[in-house]
Amino acid sequence: MKAQTSHLQVLEDSGKFLIDDVAFFGRTLGEYEEMFHFEREDLRGKRVLDCASGPASFAAEAHIIGVNVTACDPMYEKRPDELFHWAAHDVALCLKNKDSKIDLFDPHLSEFADQFEAEKVRAMRNFRNDFAKGKADGRYVAGKLPNLPFPDDYFHLAFCSNLLFLYASSKFGGILNDDRFPFEFHMRAIFELLRVVKDEVRIYPIKGPNRPDSPMADAVVEALKEAGIRAEYVPVHFKDVAGANQMLRIFK
Repeated sequence: MKAQTSHLQVLEDSGKFLIDDVAFFGRTLGEYEEMFHFEREDLRGKRVLDCASGPASFAAEAHIIGVNVTACDPMYEKRPDELFHWAAHDVALCLKNKDSKIDLFDPHLSEFADQFEAEKVRAMRNFRNDFAKGKADGRYVAGKLPNLPFPDDYFHLAFCSNLLFLYASSKFGGILNDDRFPFEFHMRAIFELLRVVKDEVRIYPIKGPNRPDSPMADAVVEALKEAGIRAEYVPVHFKDVAGANQMLRIFK
């Protein structure tokens, strides 16, 4: 059976990086270390949630070195051939869109463009090689924010990469042309992530490429503080979106 064609499209808007839906796009363990400011040894003995993980190789690479990572994404309910077709399409489209809006990204991407692209392809291939066995073992779980299929306090910490804040309306610096993931969704998603962890949630990036500031993240942090929840911006070394050099760390 032929795999379904991805519906992801680039939206033309002068000077902006816009797509019409959430891309099925993943990253490697090394990129996660830079995005979330940790060393792999820090994760030993802990249960880690990666949500929404897409075709990332984080869970696959972590498993090899004995780190317990569960990857969660709504796309995991699809057939493997569909997943790999969508991943190849979305990764290629996002990289092409990035190249056409390169001024919105960190200058180092121009210098290391081939390496950046190779990491995305490597993540996708490692994910593909691991997915069937990993899903059978329970390391890949179909689930969607803000309602996750995990019990309270099950994980020690959760990483949320390239979903919250990035997939906000472009008027808030995100890469969507609509408000399908408004402030209320972000708050519900974060409280759901906090429900399933014992210690903390880390989110990267806290802004998209279309604004220099982080209005959605700032509003979320203020609301969390009003609820008595400690949240802080932490510098990270990852270089992707221009100015996206911080993650949001939220403590249970």
